[in-house]
Amino acid sequence: MKRFWLILFLFGINAGLLFGQRTMLPSNAGITISYFGDAVVHPGFNIGLDYPILIWENRREVPTKNGGYNRTRSTQLITQPSLGFYTASNDHNAVFFRLEAGYRNIHHRSTFGRTAIRLDVTGGAAFMLYSTAGDGSQASDRTELGGSVRTLPVVALALAQDYKISAYMLPVSFFARGSMMFGNSNLYPGLEVGLIFRGLPMLDILPSKVAWTRN
Repeated sequence: MKRFWLILFLFGINAGLLFGQRTMLPSNAGITISYFGDAVVHPGFNIGLDYPILIWENRREVPTKNGGYNRTRSTQLITQPSLGFYTASNDHNAVFFRLEAGYRNIHHRSTFGRTAIRLDVTGGAAFMLYSTAGDGSQASDRTELGGSVRTLPVVALALAQDYKISAYMLPVSFFARGSMMFGNSNLYPGLEVGLIFRGLPMLDILPSKVAWTRN
């Protein structure tokens, strides 16, 4: 029951922010495609949605010898649902759905060739469907979970770079993400490395909202 109320709470926050009366921006949402490594070395694949729901911005002009540039710092409330799988040879396989929300800080400058750096801190729940892999000769505490579904808390920390050429922001970002799931009195680390694709027409139905802007 506690898990149900946690999921309902996360969806309630997202819905309230999405439909509140605030200034709308074009969609900043993106599709993530990445390698997912359970314990880093157990290979898998993950696809998800990267969606900034609410944005706070602080812009200022910084003088330099070349005439100055605009510096912008953004803080965002984000949600990141994803679907993936991984396999641990002769131990277990897992298919998972993760629902996370959290905080993002972005620092970028509008100069040629500069990049925007993103830092994400998120948390939520992972819904895991386990199956036994191979002959089970490399048995672990998760081998016996074959055929079962578990809900595990998860926290994650990610770094991403957004690239730009002149004033044009490229619609692809590179990211690396470390995560930790908690279950069976154990910790299960994971590593993701992949790309975020933004500006896709299908994502125009997901506008971001500006909560506060200061120049």
